Amino acid sequence: MAMKLESWAWPMLQRYLKDAADRKIIGEEWAVKAQNKTMTASELAFINAVISGRERGLNL
Repeated sequence: MAMKLESWAWPMLQRYLKDAADRKIIGEEWAVKAQNKTMTASELAFINAVISGRERGLNL
């Protein structure tokens, strides 16, 4: 089930994931999920962990 975020939170999440995709840290499909407001809480937790790890130099 997609997350139910406040109206101001979706654009913030979209910018965060778009930036990560633009920097090739994650695939574009994650930014699209945020754009379409179909992202689940478990997907966000997962991709956030991946972004954090990759920014620290882990090979994830």
